Amino acid sequence: MKDLNVITVSGRATRDMELKGSEEKPVGVFSIAVTTDVFKKEGESEYTEVVDFHEVVCYGSRAKALAALVKKGVPLEVIGRMRADKWEDGDKKGTNFFVEVTNKGDINVKSPKKASEGSKAEAAATEAPAEEDEEDDGSTPF
Repeated sequence: MKDLNVITVSGRATRDMELKGSEEKPVGVFSIAVTTDVFKKEGESEYTEVVDFHEVVCYGSRAKALAALVKKGVPLEVIGRMRADKWEDGDKKGTNFFVEVTNKGDINVKSPKKASEGSKAEAAATEAPAEEDEEDDGSTPF
């Protein structure tokens, strides 16, 4: 049996996508807030909201095309794989978890745009050529 690592998160961008890396190998980085309703206590009918924040990383022409669309507050659906980078800094150690979007994943902007706003960028994002699965080079840009 082959292992499976696929995650889908749907929420709102918490900041504009930031392009890092080089012109030849751009890396898009942003975060998404996902709100979930949970019961306060067992048996109660009132819900409370819990918000989770996920870092998202995408690469190449997809990152370039989506940089114009992924803005703070925009509703998004992100399909990718969960990644974890371990780090050490002197006596401190930690792990950063993030959603990595490769050519097997997708980022869908869920809000309708005005005809004059973003139509070229949307077309470029949806028509961006499929790239080889670009891997993180070990230095996650956040």
